[in-house]
Amino acid sequence: MMGMLFRKFGKKIVFDIDDLIWEINKDNSSYDTYKFGSDGRAVVTDIINEVDYVTVTNNYLKNALVSYTKKTHDKVKVFPNYIDLDLYKWRAKPKDKHMIRIAHFGSSSHFDDLGDKNFTTALDKLMSEYPNVEVLTIGSMIGSFKKKFGMRYITDYGHADIYTWVKMMKDKLDQVDIFAVPLIDSTYCKSKSNIKFLEMGSTGIPVVAQDMRQYQEVIKHGKNGFLCKSVDDWYSSLKKLVDDKALRVKMGQEAFKTVEKDHQMKNNIKQYTDFFLTEM
Repeated sequence: MMGMLFRKFGKKIVFDIDDLIWEINKDNSSYDTYKFGSDGRAVVTDIINEVDYVTVTNNYLKNALVSYTKKTHDKVKVFPNYIDLDLYKWRAKPKDKHMIRIAHFGSSSHFDDLGDKNFTTALDKLMSEYPNVEVLTIGSMIGSFKKKFGMRYITDYGHADIYTWVKMMKDKLDQVDIFAVPLIDSTYCKSKSNIKFLEMGSTGIPVVAQDMRQYQEVIKHGKNGFLCKSVDDWYSSLKKLVDDKALRVKMGQEAFKTVEKDHQMKNNIKQYTDFFLTEM
């Protein structure tokens, strides 16, 4: 109905999407809604076919979307994620404490990612060697972690509203020392953005992420974060940060510099305004 109203008054319609629902993983809570043959997939496909433009966060998602819909490349615009450092104001402070906390924030779509064998094998080894390491997950809650790690596995909930989450975020981050971003090797995950590095980089918390396209674009391994594929990659990278407070501080500071220099919203807003002023 809203689309018909826009058309009546000659207004163009832009649809934004940041997940490749056509390749949704089975662990995703929305899998039944968007799986092959579902009404949800058909509805979203029809909407995309009808709107004037679609906006996405990266070229991989753009190319995949073009293959699943009738949209042509010129009608899909890439606007990378950026961070508003005036909104994301919280900054990590060096802490002298016995327990070192490795964290992951993400919705219930990350069960398979957190259960990735390379990541969990490395984490098991690290947790067995370091009784002062604990794990926090917000959103995805892994039952096997509780069974294996007991009281050293902490779970919590975030919030769907971004402004509420940003206000909550500083309290959740206050005891986080290292942020981990495992991802399984799937088309769905390859279509995701590097938002977790940008969010954590804005706080100065060091990031250990999957060695995948989106994180290769922002992380220089060993300089402003770590990229991992194998068990040894995950284990050695996490171990280095657990062992060395100074390295945690340095990596966090370098991540912040990367965000501050290249990924601030205020420095990249012109591409958005140019698009809407030109195309709308």
